[in-house]
Amino acid sequence: MLSSFMRYSNALYAREFNKICGRHGELFREEFGSAPKITDKDIRSNLIYVDNNPPERYLCKHSEDYRWNFVAYAVSNHPFSEKIVKRYASSHLKRAMSEIESAKRKGRFLTHAMISRFFAKLDNRERNSLVDYIITTYSVIDYDYSIKMFGSYEAMLVAEHSTKGKEFDLGETFNGRRDDVYAKMSNLLLSARLVSDIHEVVSMGQMEKERLRRFLTGKTYATYSQIDSFLHIARKSK
Repeated sequence: MLSSFMRYSNALYAREFNKICGRHGELFREEFGSAPKITDKDIRSNLIYVDNNPPERYLCKHSEDYRWNFVAYAVSNHPFSEKIVKRYASSHLKRAMSEIESAKRKGRFLTHAMISRFFAKLDNRERNSLVDYIITTYSVIDYDYSIKMFGSYEAMLVAEHSTKGKEFDLGETFNGRRDDVYAKMSNLLLSARLVSDIHEVVSMGQMEKERLRRFLTGKTYATYSQIDSFLHIARKSK
């Protein structure tokens, strides 16, 4: 069941990514890792592992500070934005919410083109609110069950804050200790006007990528392998 979901979602993501970046072919080099969890301790360990990935990789201080691991959404449907009050919302936000609700009812996912269209006419405040709205509308996470594993939301956070990188059994190879360097590299290229959209990097030729590699080297904590990964430069086999 989970394997089928991952194959389906990865295929959809790859299709959207290729469309945006103007590329073809496979996107993921390896299949996702899998380690069945049976006991309550295993389940708690897995929740801690997943939720603590962002702080371990220097993307935030605590797990609930990171929008994309969804921890904060266990206790709020708008943890990173103002609550949407429809009577005060702009017509563009109301229209976007209506389309999102319709797509969800029909069991359809949101494409990059749809999301770009939704966000184009919103200010930053409403964009933030819409992100939270999309996440809560499409969430499939059983928060009650997750919290039950620890007794309370507060107890879950205590377990995550005090346990980092100690209880997981997925074999992974990291090419650097910090993932915040990817955002820093993106900002460097954009601020230097070497790209107008970071997606342009994917379709660049090898010589252009080499030029960007020289520009980025030494400007962040990024390792050489992280820079190559960011620029989509294939590693030469030994």
